[in-house]
Amino acid sequence: MRTIEAILLTGADAFKAHPQADVPEGERPAAVAVPTSVEEVQLVVRHAAETGLRVAVHTTGRGVRQTGRLDDTLLVQTRALGGARLDAPARIVRAGGGAVWSDVSRVAAPAGLAALAVPTPSVGVVGTVLAGGVGWLSRRHGLASESLRAVELVTADGRLVRADPHRERDLFWALRGGGGGLGVVTAVELALVEPAPAQGGTMRWPAARAREVMHAWREWTLDLPREVTSMARLAGGGDEAATLVEAVLLADDATSGELLAPLRALAPEREGIRPIAAADLDTLHPDVLGERPVYYDHLLLHDLPEEALDLCLDLVGPAAGFPLLDLELRHLGGALDDRRRHRGALGSLDAGYLLVVAAAPERADVARELVEELSPWAAGHIFLSFVTPDTPDGEVFPADTRRRLWAVKALYDPEDRFVAPLGHITGVGHPLRDGGNLG
Repeated sequence: MRTIEAILLTGADAFKAHPQADVPEGERPAAVAVPTSVEEVQLVVRHAAETGLRVAVHTTGRGVRQTGRLDDTLLVQTRALGGARLDAPARIVRAGGGAVWSDVSRVAAPAGLAALAVPTPSVGVVGTVLAGGVGWLSRRHGLASESLRAVELVTADGRLVRADPHRERDLFWALRGGGGGLGVVTAVELALVEPAPAQGGTMRWPAARAREVMHAWREWTLDLPREVTSMARLAGGGDEAATLVEAVLLADDATSGELLAPLRALAPEREGIRPIAAADLDTLHPDVLGERPVYYDHLLLHDLPEEALDLCLDLVGPAAGFPLLDLELRHLGGALDDRRRHRGALGSLDAGYLLVVAAAPERADVARELVEELSPWAAGHIFLSFVTPDTPDGEVFPADTRRRLWAVKALYDPEDRFVAPLGHITGVGHPLRDGGNLG
C-alpha cells in the first residue's frame, strides 16, 4: 500500500488526474486522492478525519456541478477502482467503485446479458445506481438502483462495510436511489437481465422537420407497451442539428415492425432500427457533446401535451436556430412507476417524460428559460441525477424518505464527513448540523 503522500495530488497534478476539478480558485478541492485499492481508500478516509477535511467522491466528474464548493474537501477520484466480473449462472455482475457502464457491458454482453444502465456507456456505475438510473431497459425492468444486490463501501470511521438485503439493511435501502454521501463505494453487485429478442437504433430526419417528427413521436408514446423505451432528440445544435428518435423494443421483428409503423410513415432519411444483441445497447446513443464544457439541466414532466411541446420547439427549435447542443425528451412510465414493497429510497419516478438539455456555458440562459417555461407541466419533484446543492429538500424526496435518510446518515456518518453529491442530506437546515430531532 502506498503512503498517503503518494495518493494525494495537488495543484496541476490534481487537475491532470481529474480535469473536472478545475473549478474557480477558492472553490477547488484541498487535494485530489486517486486510490488504487480498498486499503488506500481507507487510508484516505482516515486522513481526512485526522485533518478535518470533508470527503467528496467522483468517478468520471460528470457530477461536479452537484457537489458545490470543494475548498475544504478531499476529492476522491475512484476511476482506478474500475473493472467488472460476471457470475453468469447467477446473472450478477460485480463492478468496482470506479467502473463505468462500458466495463459492465464488456463482461455481460458476451453472455447475452445487460444491466439496467443509462444510455451513455462512459457514465459511472456507482453514481448512476445511487441516484436511481434510467436506461434502455427501464420501462420494462425499472430503475437501475432496484437492480442492486449488494454494496461495499468505506464508511466515515474507515471501516469496510457490506450492505445487502440481509446485512446493514437500512444502509442498503438508502444506497438504492438515495443519492450517496454515506461513504466511498468500492464495489457493487447488480442483477442483470436478458434483453433478447430486441430491436433498436436511431431514426434520423433533417432538423427542419423537428416539429412534425417530435409531435408524431409524442403521439406515438401515448399508447406503447412497457417493452418499448424511446427518446426524441434535437442533437448537435446550430447548423449541425438533426432530429432523432432513438428506441429499443423488447420484441421480435414482426411485432416491432407493427409498433414502429407510425414513425416509419414519416420517411426518415436514415432508418437504423435493427435486431440488436446486448452488446449493441452501448452504441445506440451517440455522444454529440465530446469534451467541450457543458451546462446541463432537466425537468421531470407529469405529461407532455401538445401545448408544452410547441412551447419547447418555439424556444429551441428551427425558428430559434437550435441554440442548444442537445435536447432530449425521454419517455418514462411503465416499470419506472411500479411501487414494490421492498423498494429502495427512490423506488419509482412517477413521471411521464424526462426533459434533458445540454448547452454551451454561454447559452445556459436558454436552457434555464426552457426549464422554467415547461415548469407548469412538471411532475413536482427533481430527478436525482440532475439536482444541485441549492435544490430545495422538498423537491427531491418526500418528508418521510428524507427523515429516514437523515437517520441513516446519523448512524453511518455522524460528523457529516461525506459530501452528499446531491445536496439533500447535508447543508443548512440539516438536523445533523442544527441539532434537530430525527424522530
